[in-house]
Amino acid sequence: MISMVKIDYKPEEAGKILVKYVPELEEKMVIASQKYLAKEYKAEAPKWGEMKKEVWTTYGKWMFDNGLLENELKASILFITHDIDEAIFLSDKIYVFSERPASIKSIFEVNINRPRDNNTFTSMEFNQMKKEILNLL
Repeated sequence: MISMVKIDYKPEEAGKILVKYVPELEEKMVIASQKYLAKEYKAEAPKWGEMKKEVWTTYGKWMFDNGLLENELKASILFITHDIDEAIFLSDKIYVFSERPASIKSIFEVNINRPRDNNTFTSMEFNQMKKEILNLL
C-alpha cells in the first residue's frame, strides 16, 4: 500500500523544537535558517531523500576523516533509516550509531540470502539480528 501525505512544514515550530534540544543556539538565527531551508529541502532532488552520489561520497569521506568509520565507504548505495526492518531487509551491512556525539556502536553483516521476500521478515536470521540491534538502542 502506498499513501501520499502532504506535509505542512512549519519553520518557526521546527526552529523552536531545535532550540529546545540545543538551547545554546540563538533562536532568532535558527528560525531564520529554518525559513530559508524550508524551500531548499527538495530543491535539487527529483525524489524526497534522494541525494547525488558525490554528496554521499563527500559525507562518507567526512565520516572516515573524523573517525566515525574504520574504512572509507566503497558502497554504491548508502541510505539512512530509523526502521530496523527496512535496514535488515535492504542492506548487506548495517552501521548502528550512538547518540551525539555520534560514533559507531556496532557493525552488522547481513548474511541473509537474496532474493529477499516477505518470508524474510519472519526468518530466524532476520529476527535474531533485529533483536541484537534493538538491544543496542
